[in-house]
Amino acid sequence: MGLHFIVFFSVFLSIFIGMHYYVLSRILTGLCVAGSIALGMKLLFLFGAVSFIGSEFLTHRFATYALKPFYVFGNIWLGMLAIGVTVFFIADIARLFVHAPAFRYQATAASIIITILLTGYSLITVARGPRVKEISISSPRLTTSVPVTIVQLTDMHLNLLTAAGWLENVVKKTNALQPDIIVITGDLIENDITKRPDLCALLRQLRAKHGVYAISGNHEYYAGMEVFAAVARETGIIDIDNQTVATGDGIELIGISDNPSDPPYLSTIVQSSTTLAILLSHRPDIFDFARTKGITLQLSGHTHAGQVPPMDAIVQFFFKYPEGLYEKDGATLYTNPGTGWWGPPMRLFSRCTIAKIMLEKE
Repeated sequence: MGLHFIVFFSVFLSIFIGMHYYVLSRILTGLCVAGSIALGMKLLFLFGAVSFIGSEFLTHRFATYALKPFYVFGNIWLGMLAIGVTVFFIADIARLFVHAPAFRYQATAASIIITILLTGYSLITVARGPRVKEISISSPRLTTSVPVTIVQLTDMHLNLLTAAGWLENVVKKTNALQPDIIVITGDLIENDITKRPDLCALLRQLRAKHGVYAISGNHEYYAGMEVFAAVARETGIIDIDNQTVATGDGIELIGISDNPSDPPYLSTIVQSSTTLAILLSHRPDIFDFARTKGITLQLSGHTHAGQVPPMDAIVQFFFKYPEGLYEKDGATLYTNPGTGWWGPPMRLFSRCTIAKIMLEKE
């Protein structure tokens, strides 16, 4: 994991610095800012950058609320910076066609205002809490004539500074759906939340007729698979990484690990044509291969639908199945945009989502 992290961090840091340089240079040149005001702007951008990277480093190691203002500011700064890059890029394109001398100043001022407004709206979208999205899926493999309710949670990214009230809201909304099965398709945690007994107690309150099941995502891998196992034990959540389990109502769950060092579990499975097996995969793009193994229903997450620009456009470009419901050759995939968020508590064109999946016999 050391080399993987070094490569990832080096690429991220290069992009992160480039984003700061791009937005700052557009503001300084567009508004003709110089002197002490320019110095103040540079210090603000430096503080924003240090806030995000520093808080990410510190909050993965220390559970202290003294860090929370630093952490929140740094993450909001990252989201606002990302939106700013997008808005200023659009303004630069507009400047290719409008050459009036005053337009550069006007476009820069407008870009700042638009960035602030979109940041505020994105924060409000997350503050509204997760929506419940209902999805109906019919399958001839379902053995019971009574509909089965599966609730999917994913990408909650719980960490040492997560607000207990937010998780309590998720648990209450989930339990109110009276699920037969609850599945968590990865990135439940950012770090060892066994140090937060209140969060673990809330997760233990999740109730489903046939149990609560989870698989790992890439952030469980970053936190440590042993940490994920400890959290599962502490919360009563059943870890089904690289396992197939019968849950009741004639349904099997197939869980695959996101640990890159694990053997390719799905490759060993040939699914019966008469059994309804639901594949839980953190990443959606295994869907094409899963269909060849007889899987007719897959639940995934990971993409977050990008959360804010330009990541939302990047996700649409790089992922074949970025968000929503997909049907192909008699098989169905649902990619959940995430019950929570990573980094900025912001979403512009998507919502935090609890998926209520109603399975009915075809």
